[in-house]
Amino acid sequence: MGASSSGNELRLDGGAAVSFRDPLPRMLLKATRNLPRYDFLASVTGIVIDQLQCDRVELGLRKGDREFRCETVRTGDRSFRFRGGFGPMSDATEDWPSVVRVRLVAGDENTGFLSLFSRRPGFFTQPAEVFQDIAGTLGIVLARQRAEWATRERVKELTCLYGVAQVFENPGTGTDAACDQVAALLPPAWQYPEVAIARVVLDGQVHGGPEAATGAQSQRADIVVAGAARGFVEVSYAEERPEIDEGCFLAEEHSLIHEVARQMARFVERRQVEDDKARLEERLRTADRLASLGKFAAGVAHELNEPLNAILGFAQLAGKAAGVPEASVRDMDKVVKATLHAREVVRQVLLFARQAAPRKAPVDLDVVVRDALAMVEPRRAERGVEVRCDPCRGPSTIAADEGQLRQVVVNLVVNAIQATSEGGHVSVRVSMEEGQALLVVEDDGIGMDEASVRHLFVPFYTTKEIGQGTGLGLAVAHGIVTTHGGDIRVRTRAGSGMRFEVRLPVE
Repeated sequence: MGASSSGNELRLDGGAAVSFRDPLPRMLLKATRNLPRYDFLASVTGIVIDQLQCDRVELGLRKGDREFRCETVRTGDRSFRFRGGFGPMSDATEDWPSVVRVRLVAGDENTGFLSLFSRRPGFFTQPAEVFQDIAGTLGIVLARQRAEWATRERVKELTCLYGVAQVFENPGTGTDAACDQVAALLPPAWQYPEVAIARVVLDGQVHGGPEAATGAQSQRADIVVAGAARGFVEVSYAEERPEIDEGCFLAEEHSLIHEVARQMARFVERRQVEDDKARLEERLRTADRLASLGKFAAGVAHELNEPLNAILGFAQLAGKAAGVPEASVRDMDKVVKATLHAREVVRQVLLFARQAAPRKAPVDLDVVVRDALAMVEPRRAERGVEVRCDPCRGPSTIAADEGQLRQVVVNLVVNAIQATSEGGHVSVRVSMEEGQALLVVEDDGIGMDEASVRHLFVPFYTTKEIGQGTGLGLAVAHGIVTTHGGDIRVRTRAGSGMRFEVRLPVE
């Protein structure tokens, strides 16, 4: 078989003259469609092999120091096989009697080669200029498609950045909602959106696609807040995609994911500042309310103390008077108990309202705990609760106000006893750890939910029934521990008991 040529016309196998410009409109039409680069190369090389009636077309494209090669091989009358990747495509075991290779220029960036193969000897006999013209036409089409493809990719990326900016600039967007929205905005901006899956992981919380979807083809950028990594933004492909030009991920996509991670970090920092400001303002409001409440409570308590003492005294005298009926004596006992309870409430109010600094002196914490447990023994016996004490294995002396410290232990143990049903257990443990005294009061009672824990140390807040508590015990304990330079930590869960850890400085 032979071929003759005239200008851009090729006469192959003695057939009709065919101009290579004939398939140019078909190629340009492919270039204007929104095809991935890999699919586009498969289409145009198929057009070339169909037009020239050869058996194989190999295309090499270089960008920087990388070279992508693809080939289309005729497998039937109108059927072809396409493959591509980085590295040589030629199959050394096959015999190609007719081969022609010319330089290919596709725009300013991509340069490479075009190779044509035929299994028939002497198939390509036309001058080299004709094949160079073919390569030039193909280069025009490749450059056009690459420009339109790059434009589409940039539009997708800019659209994504705009959407992300809108999410972060919305003052009503919470952190979780922002992560969810960003994870939804990312996949359409990537080269293969149909299989792209995005995840935003922040502080261990996963937003977006499942972790199991992460494959070998993935990229991520850390979310760094105040110098610490708090999570990452990740985009992966659910199915493997071919690498072309810059790989399965573009350089612009690498920049995009890191920019989104940076914006996410700034958003988290801004939200933290706003949250800290809100918490500080709430603390100031709470402190102001507590100060006013303390003054009011102290005044009311002082006004109530005198009539309560009078009621208590007269009730006790009336109960001991001669000739008082037995029913009246029982009634007087009820008055005495009610008055003692009211006086205890007043004492708690006064203790809460007191603003005097603690009078610190060397105090043995084990002794304080033992005295406090002796004071609550009647309540323990009444509830049928077992209290276990584990004293410190060594010296347990700290600088503290003994009376106030005893009040802390009493309040915590009473709270634990009230939260524990009959037959339950309360444990009290004292230890020294790293220059601090540790007092642990733990029960196996009903525990608390998260909403109740947030109000645990708020004055007059209680989950107990009326008459079972004032809502001041834990608030008083918290205030005393704070004025001693310590802190109280709470661990609880509804139905699984409570654990209070009081940490106090030794000196």
